[in-house]
Amino acid sequence: MRIRVITALVLVAAATIAGWAFVLRADRSGDGALGWKVQSSPFALTVSARGKTLVADATGPAGPGSRLSYTLDDGSQHTVTSLLGSQKVANGTRYRVATDEKNRTSTVTVTHTAHGIHVAWRLLPATGVATVYSALRSPAASEHFVGTGIDQTGIDLNGQLVQLKVAYSCGRSIVTPFFASSAGYGVYYDTNAVGHMQFRGTHNGMACDDANSEHPLCTVVPAPDRVQACFKTSSLDYDVFAGTPAQVVASFRLTAGRIPLPPPAEFGAIKWRDQVKGSAEILDDVAQFRRLGIPLGSVLLDNPWETDGCWGALQFDPTRFPNPAALIRSVHRSGVKFMVWVSPWVTSSATCLGLSRFPAGTTFPTPQGWDGVDFTSAPARAAYQAKIAALVRLGVDGFKGDRGDETDLESIHFANGDPREVHNLFPELFARSVLAGARSAGERSLVTMFRAGWTGTPAAGAGVWAGDQIPDFGGLKDAIHSLASLGASGFAIAGSDVGGYATQTGQKVLTPVVFARWSQLGAISPIFEVGGADRAATFWTLGAQATDVARSSVLLHYDLFPYLYSLARASSRTGSPILQPLGLVYPDDEQAWKSDLELLVGRDLLAAPVTSTNHNAVVYLPQGTWVDLFTGQTIDGPRSVLRLTPLAQFPLYLRADATIPFNLREAKLWPRAWPLDALQLAGRAGWLTGGSKVELTGAPRESEVLFARSSPPSSVTIDGHKVPRFTSAAALRAAPAGWIWNTKPFPGALVKVTPHAGRATVASS
Repeated sequence: MRIRVITALVLVAAATIAGWAFVLRADRSGDGALGWKVQSSPFALTVSARGKTLVADATGPAGPGSRLSYTLDDGSQHTVTSLLGSQKVANGTRYRVATDEKNRTSTVTVTHTAHGIHVAWRLLPATGVATVYSALRSPAASEHFVGTGIDQTGIDLNGQLVQLKVAYSCGRSIVTPFFASSAGYGVYYDTNAVGHMQFRGTHNGMACDDANSEHPLCTVVPAPDRVQACFKTSSLDYDVFAGTPAQVVASFRLTAGRIPLPPPAEFGAIKWRDQVKGSAEILDDVAQFRRLGIPLGSVLLDNPWETDGCWGALQFDPTRFPNPAALIRSVHRSGVKFMVWVSPWVTSSATCLGLSRFPAGTTFPTPQGWDGVDFTSAPARAAYQAKIAALVRLGVDGFKGDRGDETDLESIHFANGDPREVHNLFPELFARSVLAGARSAGERSLVTMFRAGWTGTPAAGAGVWAGDQIPDFGGLKDAIHSLASLGASGFAIAGSDVGGYATQTGQKVLTPVVFARWSQLGAISPIFEVGGADRAATFWTLGAQATDVARSSVLLHYDLFPYLYSLARASSRTGSPILQPLGLVYPDDEQAWKSDLELLVGRDLLAAPVTSTNHNAVVYLPQGTWVDLFTGQTIDGPRSVLRLTPLAQFPLYLRADATIPFNLREAKLWPRAWPLDALQLAGRAGWLTGGSKVELTGAPRESEVLFARSSPPSSVTIDGHKVPRFTSAAALRAAPAGWIWNTKPFPGALVKVTPHAGRATVASS
């Protein structure tokens, strides 16, 4: 392992987050110089960037595997044929194209957009069309692909068959018809229709038989030289983006819908139990966090909490919660927010239907025996939103939206829309109704997390979580893959069930080591939530060591809040992801694609959560110089390192030339103490740097800089003047400036700074 001393100048400028925010590096969109050309017979479209072909229609026989093909209701397969003519339209050209049917033609309209090129294909007439197909080739000899939503099994989609249908039973609760390629392009199919996608695959069949047994997905064929997509609809729109995979993800997110900046409370720790007997258990969770000295943002009352266990009633069960308003006030007095579990379903018994009181015709039956709320119906939305608004007026601060992914809706008759499209859109409509109801009651700082989602769920302002992993190391790996794939699919505000959800029959129960390691994943995730139906719900019973690690993980999550929130701000502005796989940032690095259990947090932090009982972890560090935050050692990449990882640590690296905003809650250099649950403290800001010099501008009077390093520096200067070293934080507290050797959470030189007019230059040597 090579150790280097870094001398880097880092400029930190102010924007605003609780008075202070920070400029972070952001990828620019890679949409420049995009163009296209068409082949007249057979008609085909080629998209290029700066004269270099990115992707082109794959021609072939009618049907699956060929561009712009389609299947009729009678099963016959057809395709477009030759160009008939063209005309200029705003920002592009509309092409009139023949088909191999005598009485049907089509149009293909190609236009420039703010982020790429948009293609709109229409069949004239569209009657009788059941399925449409797309097939694209790129000139790259090999490619890696990311996107399409949640993937618990890996990151790289190359060679994979992926269903574009929301289905819990297939591990596909969060889905979007988008992908990015390491070859410098990406595609967003702008449709809600159920479909299939295959990435240079050589096999065929359903991605998951269980979810599609009643309604099989449309067909793709073995074809190792192309990306195929098919959708159960009669037209197709898609966008092509150019750039690195990270740039493509950003372009997609801005095209599909910008993510609103979430409230800071979204990043506070969330505690829940799968089932709650009464108010005492809710208050006990708050009390346990206080006793253990662990910050808490929200306590969540999970299912069942409604009267008589009736889904859709959205009223507190008077037997278990005789005075919900008093319970909520008690939680609020502790400085903690109160959340409840909600679903889009209505228990279909006569008693429960009487309690739910949805207008006639606004719910639909399901094969599972419950009814669903028809969110395509305005009266249904209004009724549901009124129930949510009533809960907010009672004091509820947030919602966990569950179970929008368990029913096949392709045969359901909805008030509006084709059920083959409403099926995927349903969880998004559910999330939008929850948020609209809360906002109608005046709630503007809503804490949310939804288990199911579609393309527009982030744009609605809803966070998501990768739900229901098994509480073992296999489940932890699934969670890491899920968070990486969600980030690469445009779902920036995400988390997982820390410790897993529940043990299945015959499986091992949650161990202290698994829980501790999972909490370290929670530390770097935007959403940190812990609970479930297993021992994570009362993790303090797992022993002192696991509890200590959990406390440290939550504290680190709060320390990282200003960095995570700055990433959320950047994501809202530019579409950039927060958690992301290494391959997204290093697409030409084959080892980065293989290291799919590592995560980048933004661009400047690299985390490799430990996923085994082996304390020796192999970590791959890509190009650049990295500082091991728990040891202070500096390592040059690209290389793999063998790192000793005692339970209290995990591999976490800061880019050596980076400075990130960082709460130094345990430093205690100032007379004002950090409130336990505070995510931020007005008038105070801190930074963590891998360099040796930091320039602050717009900084508050109470500023701190931690120089991550393995040994004390020979000197520290502020504005060129040497400042004294103190033996303890208590000794430094009365002085206006100085430094101490810090140990928690990371070793380094911790400098107390009182900037003049918001400016200071701090250096260590």
